[in-house]
Amino acid sequence: MNSNALGSRFSSRSFRSASFSAGPSESEAARKAHVDASSAARASWRRRVPAAAAAALFAFSVSTMAPTSAAAEETDASYSDATTCAGSYEIASSMYWQISWVPSARQRFLAAVGAQKFWTQAAALCPAAVFPEATAKSALAAKTARDLADEVGLADMLPTYVDDLSPLLAAVREACGYQSDLEFSADGSDASPSSSSSTASQSSNGICSADSRDVTGLTVSEFGDLAVAEDRVTYVATALYARTQNTAWQQVSAQHRSLSSNFAAMAKAMNGTDPRAGVYDSQAVRTLGDTTTDPITGAELPTTVVLAYDAAVEELSAFGTQSDDNTATGADGTLTLTGSDLSQSIGDANTDPAAGFDTPWARRRAVSEYIANSLLTAFENGEPADDHYLLG
Repeated sequence: MNSNALGSRFSSRSFRSASFSAGPSESEAARKAHVDASSAARASWRRRVPAAAAAALFAFSVSTMAPTSAAAEETDASYSDATTCAGSYEIASSMYWQISWVPSARQRFLAAVGAQKFWTQAAALCPAAVFPEATAKSALAAKTARDLADEVGLADMLPTYVDDLSPLLAAVREACGYQSDLEFSADGSDASPSSSSSTASQSSNGICSADSRDVTGLTVSEFGDLAVAEDRVTYVATALYARTQNTAWQQVSAQHRSLSSNFAAMAKAMNGTDPRAGVYDSQAVRTLGDTTTDPITGAELPTTVVLAYDAAVEELSAFGTQSDDNTATGADGTLTLTGSDLSQSIGDANTDPAAGFDTPWARRRAVSEYIANSLLTAFENGEPADDHYLLG
């Protein structure tokens, strides 16, 4: 498969790591410094990470002395103050950094589990510019944790990703003021009723605007770009089914068509339009079969794996290209996040989609978890778990 098969191999893309002007005082250079394996460096590691991250890793490390459930409760308690964008990002970064150098497999596993959790929370709470990095690193940390789980005997501590986005459409629809029983057709054609429509009711905020991320969780352009990415896979899978009559492709097509339609309906619920083209690069599809040579590794992989990986990378770009009032790029290309909202705590508000889609943070995190899970599945089926490719 060449790099144009889906138009979504972003091999030159670089998602920049962020530094904060709000939050913990640890410097970007110290946090991202490459630490050698000397005993002096290892002895000083606790001084380099935020206190909450150190406490969390310690809680994980003592789990041999207590039942797993008790250790998990202790760990969650030490995480309780990480309810801001800056706090989540700093803890996630620190635990992700620890994966590469802490001395034992058990510590690497525990750091990876913590990093996965806090990267998804950073994706939920932070500006759009952070979303690609947080989502990709969550998947990379999850891959490390999965690889080590059996070796360290802690497979039951592995966190999971949300695997069903179907409640997301209903949550977005309700947030935008539609009646909870209003149904959309498969192509989202009922998603934008007129103000006089008897099938929709408006909340005190009215129908959502295109940039109502603080209500819906994502902007209309983000929902639209997700719809296009899923629609592209739908087109390829449909074309391959028509050519091969392999029913597996029919199932892939149906899965991605449903997601694409839902994302398009979400965009239309925010007074957007359906951005899907329906037909894409037909010439490239003619060269595809059930397996294809991956352009990154040269390995022969199932085409479904390559398509899913490409779609996930394209979906990351839906967020990485967004401008944001809270971002600035320095002369060295470093992304800096500024603004008081970065340190504003959400308190006890739900950010976990497993507990429901009732807040914009939970809805945003659900999308991050879906993309991260797609990447993780691709990693486990032969695509490279390589942050240099995903993050530059």
